[in-house]
Amino acid sequence: MRKSYWVKNMVMDRIFSGIQPTGTPHLGNYLGAIQNWVNLQEECSSVLYSIMDMHSFTMPKEPAVLRQNILDTTAAVLACGIDPKKCLLFRQSLVPEHAELAWILGCLTNVPRLLRLPQWKMKRASQNNEGTVGLLTYPVLQAADILLYKSTHVPVGEDQVLHLELAQDIAQHFNKKYGEFFPVPKAILSELVLVIFFFFPLNCTSGLKMDLNIVEIVSGTKTRQRKIEN
Repeated sequence: MRKSYWVKNMVMDRIFSGIQPTGTPHLGNYLGAIQNWVNLQEECSSVLYSIMDMHSFTMPKEPAVLRQNILDTTAAVLACGIDPKKCLLFRQSLVPEHAELAWILGCLTNVPRLLRLPQWKMKRASQNNEGTVGLLTYPVLQAADILLYKSTHVPVGEDQVLHLELAQDIAQHFNKKYGEFFPVPKAILSELVLVIFFFFPLNCTSGLKMDLNIVEIVSGTKTRQRKIEN
């Protein structure tokens, strides 16, 4: 099997990645994340993928809707080729250590650093400039998601690079203060990321503004073609 562009010449120890349960994934999710996941599970021996339901709490949803979204997202990634025999697929909120480590790391993170992250400004605007604590600190939870499993590599899109850099800085700060413990995770950037931003702007792929032009992967052929052409 030909090695993928983003893992060629790289030694993988452990890969971690996650997807928010927003319902049925769209074409941008598939090209920018799920397709990469399928390839990585074939090429690496330690791969963890998570349905990141705790991150969904930052945007209010009815409990019944969120529960269904979790099921729909899980079914979709499995249908796209994620194989539980080749990776560990799990629901984030069922592992309480995610939240526990996020609290510890939050106590080591400066608020001004979080305020400078561009996605905080964008998402705060989506909540009438009344951003919640959850919106501000969810990059710390992302760092905890990664570091909890001592992940060495993380597939990311361009809109998440700054958040991974935060995780790297937190790991280095923790190691300096308490001794070497966390690996400093490295990014795996997909060459397909640019395709997402051709079809879907940043605020769309981040779940901030979902419009009718998003192409769900379960759409019929004619529907997908019409949405792409429009």
